Amino acid sequence: MSVHGQMGHTQVNKEDDNKKKTDEELVHLRREIGLLPAVSFIMGTVVGSGIFIAPKGVLMNSGSVGLSLLVWGLCGVLSLFEALCYFLFIRPAATSLVSLAFGRYVVEPFFVPCAALTMLIKLVSILGVTFLVAVNCLSVRMASHIQVSLTFIKMLALVLILIPAVLWSKVGTRNSLSCRMLLVGAREGYWPQIFSTIHICRHTPLPALLLMYPLMVIMLINGDISQLISLTSFSHWFFIALATLGMLIHRYRFPLHPRPFKVPLVVAVIFTAVSFFIVGLSLYSDPWNTGCSCILTLSGVPVYYMTVYHFCLPPTWRQIFNYCSKQLQILLEVAQQEVKTCRYPAFYLYTSWIAS
Repeated sequence: MSVHGQMGHTQVNKEDDNKKKTDEELVHLRREIGLLPAVSFIMGTVVGSGIFIAPKGVLMNSGSVGLSLLVWGLCGVLSLFEALCYFLFIRPAATSLVSLAFGRYVVEPFFVPCAALTMLIKLVSILGVTFLVAVNCLSVRMASHIQVSLTFIKMLALVLILIPAVLWSKVGTRNSLSCRMLLVGAREGYWPQIFSTIHICRHTPLPALLLMYPLMVIMLINGDISQLISLTSFSHWFFIALATLGMLIHRYRFPLHPRPFKVPLVVAVIFTAVSFFIVGLSLYSDPWNTGCSCILTLSGVPVYYMTVYHFCLPPTWRQIFNYCSKQLQILLEVAQQEVKTCRYPAFYLYTSWIAS
């Protein structure tokens, strides 16, 4: 029997075995997020930390209330253009920034009028991140219930008093960390396959969550809020600018290509130009943190070739990597999904979101 015949026979046997299992026995991601939790996740991401962190810096650099309000209005228009051109996924650096703000607003009221201890702020931030990562590892439904509760408290606090709203906005934003995008990227071959696995009993993307957790903790320990803002701004706007530039090139090369959503061309051009301007301004105003962000971004290139595109490496390295992946899979009790839960490839979903 040929190799293709053996592979086809194995695939048929696997599908037959899956049919014999009940839905509870199959390893796959469940649809456990309803309408209210979905709305809560969106509100937790949108009504986040920026509205409470940014005003101080805007007012200090603008010098007047009127000019700061004008800057806020222009930023609102820019955010609208961004929403039309590009869909944002929260990354570890941005989550670390939000977590650090959470720890700061928890600790500072106990030290007024003195300054709060920096190590205590970072410790509270790490504890908050650890709690949310643990909840997301244990149960999707539990994380959804927590998100609904935090969103309700946030909306109530916004009506009653400002400080609790600031506190709960940090927690709600952190609970929206998108490890699912990492899982889909690994499933499509852009990350090591170990990150496309889920826990066999809890059906949560455990390896993806555990990858983001140490990155967030490292950034919490080594940086403050202003440094994390500078660190994330360059890579954030640089890749958004590249994505929207690619969208414009795609629109030019394939003008008749069917699109589920089509952003006005003038909006995309303006937003792309502003994005590249912000990247250049970051390089000019803060070259140190911008350079660190650039080095951190480029460090992903050797990691990619060592873990994903490792065909050019010696066979010994591939054997070691495969052995470590297998042992990690056994240790975490994770496996590949047995049911296809994604209707479209990840690349199609990604390009649809950037409105190409």
